[in-house]
Amino acid sequence: MSVVNQYYVYILFSKRNGTLYTGVTSDIVKRVWEHKNKIYKGFTSKYEVDKLGYYEIYNDINLAIDREKQLKGGNRKQKLKLIETINPNWDDLYDKIIKQLDCFNLITFGLAMTCNVSCHTIMSPVHVIARCYKRRSNPVPCLYAPFITWIASLPLVVRNDM
Repeated sequence: MSVVNQYYVYILFSKRNGTLYTGVTSDIVKRVWEHKNKIYKGFTSKYEVDKLGYYEIYNDINLAIDREKQLKGGNRKQKLKLIETINPNWDDLYDKIIKQLDCFNLITFGLAMTCNVSCHTIMSPVHVIARCYKRRSNPVPCLYAPFITWIASLPLVVRNDM
């Protein structure tokens, strides 16, 4: 079975009609999490641009990069129109994208991990580490490679109330 890679072109915003940022990634869950947690210092951390407003999915990285360049070269009004077309309430689509990801795709693309920290939930390894770290009182091994190996062995259960 061959794995189909997926690439995402995305637009983040700070607030409704606020500052925008356009990017491309192969792991939208991880990348938006990095923006939200200001992992890398730069434009998005400086201007608090951390809400996912719009994204497109591509199977070809070159098409995704071309689209990113097209959006970055376009004007602000076009980007606002894209966001309002699929996201008229300017919701942060980050939580929605986690809920909508198909379990099979998560496992196939190596994105799914399960964390047994008071509940089971699907999230990327970065989320598992972050959640476990926040709840240090629970005896959960949660750092670095041994953690990823341990967490991958747990049963995969989807939480419906996220």
